[in-house]
Amino acid sequence: MRTVGPSPTAAALGATVAVLLVGGVVLSAYVLRYHPAPFALDFRTTPFYGPHEVATHLSTLKYFFDARGQSLAHLAATALAALLTFLGMRGRSPRDFGQRGIAVFVILASLAAWIVLPGPRGIAYLAALLTLLALVTLGRALASRTVNALAGLGLVAAVVLATVPGFLHPPDYTRIPWWEVAYSQSHYAVVMATADLLGAGRALFDEVRPDYGLVLPVLLGGYERAFGPLTLGGEVRLLLALQTLYLALAAWIFWRHSRGRLLFALFAFVTVSAWFHFDHKGLRFPNQTPWRTVGMAMGLAVLAALPELSRRGTALLLGLTSGLALLLNFESGVSVTVACAVYACFRFGLLGPAGPAGNRLRSAGFFGVGMLAAVVMVAALAPLALGRGLDLLHLPRLVANAAFTASAGFSGWPLTRDPWPVVVFAHAVFVLLLAAFRGGAPTSPRAAFRAAVAALLVVWFAYYANRPHPWNLSSYYLPYGVLLVDLLRFTSLSARRRRFDGSFAVAVALLALFILPNLLFQAAKGARQVQRALGPALHGVTPTEGRLLSGVWLADPAAGQLEERAAFMRERAAEGAPIYLTSDSYLVPKLAGVFPALPFVDFCWQATTRKEYEGGLARIDASGREKIYLDAPETVAFATSPCAVFYERLREDLGARFERSGTAAGWEVWKRRSP
Repeated sequence: MRTVGPSPTAAALGATVAVLLVGGVVLSAYVLRYHPAPFALDFRTTPFYGPHEVATHLSTLKYFFDARGQSLAHLAATALAALLTFLGMRGRSPRDFGQRGIAVFVILASLAAWIVLPGPRGIAYLAALLTLLALVTLGRALASRTVNALAGLGLVAAVVLATVPGFLHPPDYTRIPWWEVAYSQSHYAVVMATADLLGAGRALFDEVRPDYGLVLPVLLGGYERAFGPLTLGGEVRLLLALQTLYLALAAWIFWRHSRGRLLFALFAFVTVSAWFHFDHKGLRFPNQTPWRTVGMAMGLAVLAALPELSRRGTALLLGLTSGLALLLNFESGVSVTVACAVYACFRFGLLGPAGPAGNRLRSAGFFGVGMLAAVVMVAALAPLALGRGLDLLHLPRLVANAAFTASAGFSGWPLTRDPWPVVVFAHAVFVLLLAAFRGGAPTSPRAAFRAAVAALLVVWFAYYANRPHPWNLSSYYLPYGVLLVDLLRFTSLSARRRRFDGSFAVAVALLALFILPNLLFQAAKGARQVQRALGPALHGVTPTEGRLLSGVWLADPAAGQLEERAAFMRERAAEGAPIYLTSDSYLVPKLAGVFPALPFVDFCWQATTRKEYEGGLARIDASGREKIYLDAPETVAFATSPCAVFYERLREDLGARFERSGTAAGWEVWKRRSP
C-alpha cells in the first residue's frame, strides 16, 4: 500500500477486478465443496428437510437451492470493497499498474464474456450502437434547450402513462389461470394481510408477524380500523399509488442529477418504469412492488436534496432517514443505512487522515439519536393507528425474516450465466472505490451522494445474490439509474472534449456490450406492455366472461364458486370466527369479511418450518372448534391448487383429531372426533 498515485481511476478499476475475483474464488470454493444443485422433494415421503427443518412442500412450489455460497461470495466481495474504501479514504490505495494496461484487460474480459455468455436479442445491440453513436457525436446538442424541453415533457408523460391508467378500471384477472390467481393470493396473504389483521384488532407481534416491514402495515391497519377493510382491488390501487410515489421520486432524482441533460434522466427513468408500470404482473405479487423498497427511493431522495447543514444536523437527519427506512422494511433499510453512513463519511471526511476521532464519535452519536427519533415516532404512531401501544422489545423480530432466509438457503436460486448483473455490481464497486481513492478530504454533496448510491447498490446486491432471477433486478434500476446518468454524461463529455483515454474506452465497451443493450431491451419490453394495456384501460373495457369480486375481475366458474364459498363463511362467522384452510387464502377472507381464527392466513406458505407446521396443527386442535373447512374436491381451488401436496399431507395429519363429514357450499367439512 502507498500514497494515492497519479491515477485513482486505474487503481479503482484494478481494485474492482480484484473484488470480483475474490467473490468468484469464494463461490468456486463453495461449489467445489458442497455441489449445490436445484432439487425438489416429495412432502409425502420426506416431511421435512434441510437447515432449520424447512418444510419440503415449499420445494414443490419453487425448487430448493442452497444459495449460501452466492451469499458468501457477495459478502466477501463487499467486505473487500469496504476495506479498500476505508484504506483509500485514509490516503492509501492499491498499486496503480497503469490505466492503459488495466483498461485493455477489462475490455478483453468484457469481449470474452459477451461472446461466451448469453445476452438480450440481437436487435438490442443494434439499438445500443445507434444510441452510443448519438451519445458520442451529438455532444453539446444533448444539453440544448430544445432537447431538454422535449426530454422534460417525455419524462412527465412517462410518469403519467406508467401510473394513471391503472386507476381508471378494476384489475382484470380473467385472463390468468386460477392456479396463478391462488399463487398471487398467497403473496398478498404473506405481505398485505398483516395490515388487514391489525385493522381487525389483532395484536401486533403477539398475533401478527410483520415480515415485510412495520410502518406500512401500521398505517394501513389504522386506516382499515377506522374506515373498514379494503377490497383486493383497493389494495392493488394502494400498491399502484406506492409505485406512483416511487416513480415520481425516481424521476425527480434523475432530473436533479442529470445537470442540464434531461435526455439522460429520461433514459434512466424508462428503465425503471419498465418494471413498475400499471399493467406489470408485479402488482399481483406485492413483495415485488415498492411495498418493500419505497424506503429506498425516499432515502435516496433525501440524500439528493440534503441541504447545507452542519455536520451534527446532517448526521441527525441521516440517522432519522435510516431509522425510518429500517422500519419501513428491514432488508432494504439496511442498504439505506449504509448509504447514509457513507454519505456522512465522504461529505465531512470522517474517515480521512485529517478527520479527528472526536468528530467521528460525535457524528455517530447524532446519527444514533436520529435513528432513535425514528423509533419514537413510530412508537407514537402505533397507538394512534391501532389503539394499542408498540412493545419496543419486539422490534428485533423485524430482523428475523431476512436473517432466516439468508441462513436457511431454501429460497435461493442458482446463479445465472447472464453477465449483466455482474456489470451492475462491478460498476457500483468502481464508483465507490474511485471516490475513496481520490482521498478522504470532505467532498461536495453531489460527490457524497454518488458514493452513497454506489454503496447502497453494493450492499443491496445481497438480495440478488440469494435470488439471482432477472425479475429480482427490478429494485436495482432506480439506484443504478443515478450511476447511469453519470456514465452517459462522462462518455458524452469525453467525446466532445476528445479525451479518448482508457477510461473512455472501458465506458464505451461496457455501454455497447452490456449496459445499453440490456436497458434498451427492457425499456422496449415495458413500452410494449404499456401500449397493449393502454387502450383497454382508457376505454374501460369490461371482460365478457367473469364477475367483479372484491374489486377485481375474476373468471368463472372459479369466481362463482368463490362467491358461494365466501357467503358460506360469512354465515358461519355469525357464530364466531371459523377455521378454514384454502388456496383462495386472500379472496375468501376479503369476500367473507372474516379471516380464519388462526395466527396465519395461508397455512401452506406460512408453515415454513416443522415448528410452524406442527404449531399450526396444535392451534387447530386447541381451538375447540368442532368443525374446520378445507377446499372441496369439486372446486377449481382444489383442482388447481399450487399447494395440493401440502393439503394432501395436512388431511392425513388432521385425521388424528378430525374426520370428513361431507361437503357444503364448496367446502369439505371436517368434524372433530369424539373422545
